Amino acid sequence: MDSKTTLFFAEMYSLVKKMEEVIDEFDMKDQTLASIVVGVIDLDAIEYGDEEAEMKTMYSFNLQSRAELEAVKEVMDNAYQDDDDIDLSDLLGGSGISLN
Repeated sequence: MDSKTTLFFAEMYSLVKKMEEVIDEFDMKDQTLASIVVGVIDLDAIEYGDEEAEMKTMYSFNLQSRAELEAVKEVMDNAYQDDDDIDLSDLLGGSGISLN
């Protein structure tokens, strides 16, 4: 990783830690589902002829069970669409999660 990428990764790490701190500070751990994955692809590997690029990752979860993980994954999967006309209430239907 070059120095710019290292600095970027360090800054992202500090933001992820800040998110975790805010959840704790507001005593919201039992009411918050949070999952974040940040990946930085090493494009230099491809340039040097490797068939697959390495991805440096960091992640954070505030989840209590596999069911909560599956609910978050479902919301993310449904939300990831090319269309901008997404009705979030439809995405959350049946997941037991409300935006209200």
